[in-house]
Amino acid sequence: MNVLARWALCTSLAEAIPPPPAKIPADSNLEMTWDVFGGRYADILLALVKQRCFEDGLGDDDELIGQQLRLHVHRGLSYLAGDRKLRSIADLIHRADRAA
Repeated sequence: MNVLARWALCTSLAEAIPPPPAKIPADSNLEMTWDVFGGRYADILLALVKQRCFEDGLGDDDELIGQQLRLHVHRGLSYLAGDRKLRSIADLIHRADRAA
């Protein structure tokens, strides 16, 4: 699940506009620590989210960065779930190749 959440984050970060404010339930069946989410890419992912917050004019408050991270993952998961062309890991990789 952590890898899928990373894909979702990157999918959302690729969008030109910030994610809209949303109430994201905190009582999910899935909990993940930052170390599990980011893995060996944790520093890079954090830098990407911070840079995006800066570009969107939001500031660098830790709480705000955490909120934006959740919003981006949430939006990215919605995009991935709604893409009818994604049926397998191979489709996901092919999508990334097209975007590069």
